[in-house]
Amino acid sequence: MRRLAFLQNRLVRTALGALGTASVLGAAGAALWFSGIPQAYYAETRQTVFMSVTDYSAIAGVRLRQVAVAGRKRTPAVDVLDALDLPQGAPLMGFSPEEARERLESLPTVKSATVERRLPDQVFVTLIERTPIAIWQNGDDNLLIDAQGMVLGEISSEHLTLPLVSGKGAPEAASDLLMMFSTEPALAARVKAAIRVGSRRWDLWLDGYAGNGLQVKLPEVGMESAFNRLATLEKTQSLLERDLVMIDMRVPDRLIVRSSRDAEDTPGPKSKGNLKLPAQNGSGAKPPAVKTAPLPMSGGRDA
Repeated sequence: MRRLAFLQNRLVRTALGALGTASVLGAAGAALWFSGIPQAYYAETRQTVFMSVTDYSAIAGVRLRQVAVAGRKRTPAVDVLDALDLPQGAPLMGFSPEEARERLESLPTVKSATVERRLPDQVFVTLIERTPIAIWQNGDDNLLIDAQGMVLGEISSEHLTLPLVSGKGAPEAASDLLMMFSTEPALAARVKAAIRVGSRRWDLWLDGYAGNGLQVKLPEVGMESAFNRLATLEKTQSLLERDLVMIDMRVPDRLIVRSSRDAEDTPGPKSKGNLKLPAQNGSGAKPPAVKTAPLPMSGGRDA
């Protein structure tokens, strides 16, 4: 019995000693981990390995020689190269396509982008650009806007056929306006400009601008019905052929008109003939239609 009790006490002391040692080691390990030394060592080792791979790949010739772009029409080449931020001859393995994609998608003309490394020496970019739907006349500035109301930049001569809108809130509401136009294309073809009034409703100018056009005041609610009603009146009664300078459709089931004899000077948009177009480079000839095109690289990002 005494021997059995002695053995039990010895086992208990051994277990307690082992448990104490493990506790000390665990506490020391926890203290070391929370000190940040292991993480810093891991990060430093990982960075060293990454830099070694990048350096060795560059020595092996995995360096940027060409940037090829598909889908670029309105985005300046220099903006693409600036967004890539990768000078000619830089190691490709040290380049982040994901960060470059984010920078490209921050450009006003770019809706989405993909960026790929194509070893050994090329970066391939695919752009889906925003499509201009109208010209926004904002004071003396004439800017392209897309269906989401994004301002895409200045216009050029190729954009003069786009509808002209102006007024506060016009870019954000232009998409719904053009959707309404699609329901009555014959009448829409006569609309020269649309003015957003109080960020709530539209005034349309048909066949001309202030001074020689017909102003149509659409209601805040039910503008589609009013526009369709106007189209019907033109088809059945040739309303727009009469000597009118203003049609007010803001009151439901009522039409208020003003003839040229009652006309007053009404402010309106400038004609497209007064739009200031940006200077054209060279002859203004369009580039050849190609699916992809390399961007010129001289010292990195000159275009």
